[in-house]
Amino acid sequence: MRMFNSKLWLGAASLAICLAPVASHAAAVAGGQVSGQVNVNGVVTASCSGSIAGTIQLGELDGANGQLDPSFTTNTTHGNTVQASVICNSNAPTVTISATRLDDGVTPPDPATYTSTVDYTARIDIATATPGTFTATYPTAGAGGPQSPGTAIGAALSAAPNNITISVTSLVAVAKVLTAGSYSGVISVTISPS
Repeated sequence: MRMFNSKLWLGAASLAICLAPVASHAAAVAGGQVSGQVNVNGVVTASCSGSIAGTIQLGELDGANGQLDPSFTTNTTHGNTVQASVICNSNAPTVTISATRLDDGVTPPDPATYTSTVDYTARIDIATATPGTFTATYPTAGAGGPQSPGTAIGAALSAAPNNITISVTSLVAVAKVLTAGSYSGVISVTISPS
């Protein structure tokens, strides 16, 4: 009977010794913690998006005497305007505008009394977020090419549709007969984020 009790006691003691490390480890895990931070980063590159395209139709250019119709020489919009939607995500966008004179590609029979070119002023109106309107112009008469660098618009562009309007004003009259033909010119516009 004593031998049996002795073995039973040893077995119980052994069991207690085996469980002790497990209990100690569980207490250590429950008592500690780890904390930290994870950064999340992103980037938005300064850019402008949209498209600028269209045609301004001026119609018949000559008046009764064959020269440029005087009504075209006023500082108002002639023909239709072209509207466009451009979005820039910067606060300091710039615009560059240039234009080529109207030309029908015909060699005048007498350069002293005939002409195949007509100068004008290209105009761009840009709606800004202030709100307001920024205007830039470019006369083809005596023009030296595109503006460089671009002109600061001074405010972020409006995010509304059709925030760009391009038009033609102030055609330049000369005392010459316009040669017959189809006259065309090009207005070039670049809007940049800075």
